[in-house]
Amino acid sequence: MATSLFQLTLAITPALLVGAFLKRVTMPWEKEKRPNERAILLRMLAKDVSRVKTIMAANIAAVNQGRACTVRRLPLSNWNRLKKDTRFHKYSSEPIFRHMISQFREWERAY
Repeated sequence: MATSLFQLTLAITPALLVGAFLKRVTMPWEKEKRPNERAILLRMLAKDVSRVKTIMAANIAAVNQGRACTVRRLPLSNWNRLKKDTRFHKYSSEPIFRHMISQFREWERAY
């Protein structure tokens, strides 16, 4: 029993090591920028922007009507997800992404 468990461990260990190595190494095709991927990322960020605009418009309307309103936390779920996404970091040097990143960071600080 102990011998077979040891042999099983020895058989599985190389596969686990190769898997861990491949997770750390970026392949050349992963660095390549694709228009489809870029469009998906921009669409995700645009959804967060539209949510923020809706909340801000409601807050401004309430203030203009003389009602006090509480500023709730902005739902930046896609932004929080994309910050950890490796695909997003390929495009972070492009001007539109840099502008959106700075805007989202400003919203995070303010709210």
